[in-house]
Amino acid sequence: MTSVDYPNSPTVGQFHSHWMWNGTAWMINKTGFSFVTDTAPIRAVTGQTWYQPSTGASYVWNSGWVAFQPNSLRNASEISFAPTTPSDPYVPQIAATNVQNATAEVAADISANYSLGIVAVGTMIIMADGRIAASANTPLTHPLYFTPLVGRRYRLKFRCRVAYPTVAACSIYLRTYGDNNLAGADTHTFLQSAHSSPEFEQVFDGTGTPSSYQINIIPNNAIGVYTEQPVSFFNIQDIGPAR
Repeated sequence: MTSVDYPNSPTVGQFHSHWMWNGTAWMINKTGFSFVTDTAPIRAVTGQTWYQPSTGASYVWNSGWVAFQPNSLRNASEISFAPTTPSDPYVPQIAATNVQNATAEVAADISANYSLGIVAVGTMIIMADGRIAASANTPLTHPLYFTPLVGRRYRLKFRCRVAYPTVAACSIYLRTYGDNNLAGADTHTFLQSAHSSPEFEQVFDGTGTPSSYQINIIPNNAIGVYTEQPVSFFNIQDIGPAR
């Protein structure tokens, strides 16, 4: 058995190997620090660490105790950000002085001449080889409720997976419920025993009216539909100012 050569006259909170002196006995060290004590340790060597419970401060010894915070993450409001006034109209002009406020400023600028990206994500009606008969008008998504802002332009994007037709022209319809009254359609044709990932895309300008968006499929022949696969998605993207 290997013996442990403990230091003579240890101070409270001093660590040796995996053990800590608590003033009475050596206890197993579970903190990862070289010292855990409110008073500054003595006889430290370079690289040893000290945690001060009364203040929550952490230190490392380098010819003196140097404060540090292990594994700390700064709040975005603490991270400085230089105000920007770029000449490129597609780059935002930001007055904020920290990252958190700069992010909020970009998100709130509805008249900005740049894209904000995905602003609403819809959910699929889960199908794993869901068989749809020819001419059956079948919803593939749940309604997505969203209010497109006046002055902004949007792109609705959808994709799923289909298979098993003989010769099938699959018409994917966008149906909108509400005052926006958006409607569109696209057709995809694929061959027997093939797999395809048909996409639907439609660009529109915001009206400020709460609206709902839903994707339906109408195949010319019986097909199998998969909406649970990683290739599937349904979202609305902000792509810039209305034109």
